[in-house]
Amino acid sequence: MGWSGGQGWGRVERYAEEKQAIENDFKRAQAWSKKHGMPIFLGEFGVYDKADMDSRVRYLSFIARLAEKMGWSWAYWQFDSDFILYDIPSNKWVEPVLKALIPSCEKHRQS
Repeated sequence: MGWSGGQGWGRVERYAEEKQAIENDFKRAQAWSKKHGMPIFLGEFGVYDKADMDSRVRYLSFIARLAEKMGWSWAYWQFDSDFILYDIPSNKWVEPVLKALIPSCEKHRQS
């Protein structure tokens, strides 16, 4: 599951419709999971780094929180490169992406 960024995700005029489409897909997967007694692992979702940062953050936060709300585990695609979470040459996190995925990460760093 990924979003490539074309028009910006979560813009006011389309946000409710976009969220509802994803929620419907997740609900179908959740129903299957319950029917078959199988857990869900949402593997490899992400956003292309050419998308604007606000859209990236909205999408990633929405997907991660929805998966967690449904009790699913998840994995982000990918650590470095074109869906970048960590900038290896600069040896630093892409902070808005990290915080969208793991909101509590800032609290733990300050400890």
